[in-house]
This record gives sequence, structure tokens and C-alpha cells, in this order.
Amino acid sequence: LPIISDEIYGDMTFANNLFHPMASVSVKLGNQVPIITASGLGKQYLVPGWRLGWIVFSNNKAIQAVKKGAQRLAQVVLGASHLAQVAIPAVLDPPSEEDRACVASWKDELLSIIEDQSNLLCILINQCYGLEVIPAQGAMYAMVKIHVDKFDDTIVDDL
Repeated sequence: LPIISDEIYGDMTFANNLFHPMASVSVKLGNQVPIITASGLGKQYLVPGWRLGWIVFSNNKAIQAVKKGAQRLAQVVLGASHLAQVAIPAVLDPPSEEDRACVASWKDELLSIIEDQSNLLCILINQCYGLEVIPAQGAMYAMVKIHVDKFDDTIVDDL
């Protein structure tokens, strides 16, 4: 049974939190489970809609048919334009040290801004009656707990 790992937010972690790719974890544990990793540029490089993503199959001997099916599907599904695809190597592996430093600096600044916005969001949500936010450790979303017992009967906990 493979593990499908959505790593679209990848290394977008806050503070001292670290990102551990599932395939790397699997290797450390002896490659006992096939890993299918989905990732892309949309979130980490703020290019939503460009449809620049990929799937990586790790330890895939057990799931060759799945990999071949994904390859066939990728050949018929509309994807990113050629111009957008050309950007991938330059973004993921900048050609010069100066370019690498520029991309790294931009990513650090972006992550700092997103973390500041996340912290503000947590403060504001926690000020809302009946809501409690679980502080994010990265990415661009928040998990909010609704304390239904603090509201009248119009809100029902159906779990």
C-alpha cells in the first residue's frame, strides 16, 4: 500500500520547524513502503494557476502499473505552457551563485511575511468568541476549532 504525500507547501515552515520529505523518511526507515510525492511551484513560488507540478515515485517496484498509468495520463491532460515549463529548471536550480542567492533571499523574505501574517491571523481568530486557532507551523492555512458548546442550539456538532 503506497503513501501519497502532498508536499506542495514543501519547505514553507515557520520558526525552527523543519520539513521532512516523506521519501527521505521512508529511506531512513528502510524503504518498506512505496511513496508517491506530489509537489509543484504554485504555492512555494506564488504562481497559482501556472499548473507547474510533478509526481515523484520512490521505491516504486511495487507500484509500476500506477506509475505507468500516471505517465499515460500526463501525456493526454492539458498542462502548463512551454514558456512556464522552461522556468522550472531556472527556479529550482538557478544557473549562478548570484541567482541562487537572489532566489534564497526572496524565499526567506516571502516566508517571513507569510509567518507574520499567520501570527496576526492567529491573534485575530483567537479573539473571536467560540473559536480557537491551532498555530500553524508553516504553509498558508490555519486550523480553527469551533467550540460549539459556546453557541446556541443552531450550531450542532454532527461528528
